[in-house]
Parts: sequence; structure tokens; C-alpha cells
Amino acid sequence: MATGVIVARAITDMLNRLADFIPPAALPDAEVSIVGITERSVGLGNRCGTDTSGTFTTVAMKGGRLDTVVRFRLWASQPTDVDLNANALHSNLLQNLDTLWSEGFLKLEGKSVAPTDYMPQLDSWLQNVDYHVLYEFRYEDSDGAESLIARIPVDSDLEERDSPDRESFEVTDHMVRWDSFGAPALIIRADGDRPQQLLELNALFFLPSSWNGGEVLLSATVGGVTVSRTISNARLFFETVLIPQPGTTELGGDSYRFSRLEFPNPIFPEPIILTGNAVFQVRYAAVAFDSPAVAYLHALK
Repeated sequence: MATGVIVARAITDMLNRLADFIPPAALPDAEVSIVGITERSVGLGNRCGTDTSGTFTTVAMKGGRLDTVVRFRLWASQPTDVDLNANALHSNLLQNLDTLWSEGFLKLEGKSVAPTDYMPQLDSWLQNVDYHVLYEFRYEDSDGAESLIARIPVDSDLEERDSPDRESFEVTDHMVRWDSFGAPALIIRADGDRPQQLLELNALFFLPSSWNGGEVLLSATVGGVTVSRTISNARLFFETVLIPQPGTTELGGDSYRFSRLEFPNPIFPEPIILTGNAVFQVRYAAVAFDSPAVAYLHALK
């Protein structure tokens, strides 16, 4: 189930939205409140999908459902006006069912209308209108992830420990991670015989405020011709050469930012078509970061 803070926010959002449909003539201050509620799950582990920062899948989209009975308290100076207000409320809700569905109101069903009561202390008439509401809400969750999966170590011939025939390698796809343990080069070639165009270079990164890092080398070799550019430090590379994008992502308690470089661009003005021996590379000047900085690099073809 979702945390108490998330559920409380969902309840507030639901009630605030329903209050938009209270007729303005309902006096003194009409209100909507919950008189019964049950939290229900959505999907497997409340998972509804995933969200991304650029090309990086960083957070799980989760959700929950609130199965509730809500009460609209409608006021008027005359008993006949109370009935008019109740009818206006029903009409407002029915006319907006499609919009409300898209906002998470999966069920909106009139349940009961109480008899009109006179309140002498306010010299007003009150009517309670109850609705059965099933409301679905969404929220982001990193699933406790401390990082992204950038490389997967694989061992073959595992029937005998430390066998001489044992082979070890890493599956990296088109993404690498740079940190204090290592900064492997991102090397991109064509997959198979079909020419492929390099479209984007994306980065998801956390850089301590007092650290700039070492040089970063970008190079592309196409048709035997190499074009390269050396960036003086990692911060300049991630924050200027790659264009910062809005938003942040929390991983391991740190706030990561996202930046992107599209191709072609001023550094590589011609399209990079990967075929044969063509290769695109991003290399860091040292074997690892000398800092708690972390960066993920991903190429999109």
C-alpha cells in the first residue's frame, strides 16, 4: 500500500476536485468530506508503469485506489433552494464524467440524499448528498533503487568454481556508469550489418558542488575520418556540452540531473552513420572519478 503521506495527499486532491462541482449558490459554505473509505491496491505491487529521465528508466509509476463515500453538505436560505442545489450538483458531475474519469474518478455514483434539515442557529436549510466514489491516484517511486543497472557481470562454465575454461564478461548495452570505482569508455558501433545513425547522447549525473573532474574525449570515426573534441572537465561536459533538461531524479539519496546532446551538432556537424568499422566513443581521462560523483551515459541509435 502507499504511504500515509501519499494517501493523505490523494484524499486532499480528490476532495478539492469534487468541491469544484458544488453549486455556487450553496450557502453559507458548502463542503465535501469523507464518511467512509477503504484503500485498495492497483496491479501487481501497485505498479502502473515506469517513468523516464530522457532515455533512462529511473522511477516506477505506482498507484492506489480510494473506495470512498463522500458527503456534500449543501446549504440554502429556503428549503426549495436546497433541492435546486442538489439537482445542480448532480448535473455538474454528470456533465463532466469523461473529464473526471481521465483524472482518476473511476466510479461516481449517487448513493443517497438526506431529508432537508432546518438549522435555526444559521437560519439556513441543510441537505447532505452522499456519493460512492472510486478514485485512482498515481505517484512516483524509485523502489528503493540506489542506482541504475549499467553493466551486468556474466560468468560462463559455472559447474566448476574457478575453472580454467571459465569466462567472465559484462553486458553493458549502450550505457556505462562512471564513478569512483571506474569510468569505462562508452563505445558505440553498429549492431549487425545494417547502417545505423547515432541520434542522441544522454547523461544522468550527480556532481558534488566542489568537484569539476578531468577531461572528457568525444570522437567519431566514420569512413576512415576521425572527428574528436576534448572537453576540459567533466562538469563542463555534462552541464554545457550536453544540454541540461528540466527535472531531477532521486537515486541513493542524491539528486541526479539529466542532459542531452543531439546529433548532428556543432561538434559533429555531419550525421554519424555507424556501419562497418565506424565507431563513436566517449572516454574519461582517468580510470575513475576521484570523487563521489556518479554519471550514466547512454547512446541512442
